[in-house]
Amino acid sequence: MSTITGKAPQGIGATLVQALADDFGCQITDVSWSTPVSNAGQRLAARISPLGIWIS
Repeated sequence: MSTITGKAPQGIGATLVQALADDFGCQITDVSWSTPVSNAGQRLAARISPLGIWIS
């Protein structure tokens, strides 16, 4: 399983969001989420971006 550098091993959701951020050349906390965000998506976002998320 892939991990986010400097972090504990993550699940598949966080790994996919990290791959998206890497592809766009941005930080994982700069990824924008589209509505509606499911409950599971909200938990994932809070875990990888505890200061909040961008919603588009």
